[in-house]
Amino acid sequence: MALAAHARHHARLTPCVVAVALAAVLLGGLSIASFGSVLVAWLGFYLVAGTLSLFAAHGGPGPGQRAALNSGAARRVVNLARASS
Repeated sequence: MALAAHARHHARLTPCVVAVALAAVLLGGLSIASFGSVLVAWLGFYLVAGTLSLFAAHGGPGPGQRAALNSGAARRVVNLARASS
């Protein structure tokens, strides 16, 4: 467990490492299942991961918007807008 924690802490996930890992998973899947079932599983994973990524990217305010909303000046502007409407 300590070795896994150490490796996770010091690992750098580059696109090349991710591509090699995904290729290894696909080849491992092909060694134990048919091409059609591996393809269906891969496309399902791709669809779910892409959908979650899309909602995560567009779901909440960005870092700049969060900083602006947390500032005192932005709160005063919001309060003035609420009072005038």
